[in-house]
Amino acid sequence: MDNTHILKRIRFVDIEIKQKIDELERLKNTLFRSPQLKQVSVQESKVGLKDDTYVKIMEYSDAINKKIDELVDLKQCVLMIIDSIDDSEQRLILTMRYVNLKTWEEIENELPLSRKTMFIVHKKAIKEFDTKYTRM
Repeated sequence: MDNTHILKRIRFVDIEIKQKIDELERLKNTLFRSPQLKQVSVQESKVGLKDDTYVKIMEYSDAINKKIDELVDLKQCVLMIIDSIDDSEQRLILTMRYVNLKTWEEIENELPLSRKTMFIVHKKAIKEFDTKYTRM
């Protein structure tokens, strides 16, 4: 089984985490914004409705925090697997491509490898990653 989808997903983990943090900030701003004063005619209490809303926002906030934790755990797992690969060229290529989000051109310019060799090393690195990921 090929686990390259894990490596492809990790490319977007930082972006996804940032989006979740932004969403969490919006929720906190909604929850803690100061009440607006306006003339109200007292007919019935809506305290229960506000309490329900606050509880729902807090539950959603907890769900977002849980998702952020899962994403961080996934990234740490992938980094641990990449770091356990013995071949330094393979480690570098996987790190540069999937963790540092570099293009193939950027990797080619930074490493003293031909484009063909770079892709051969990448293919071997993917196989090594797959083997180590499957053992977990």
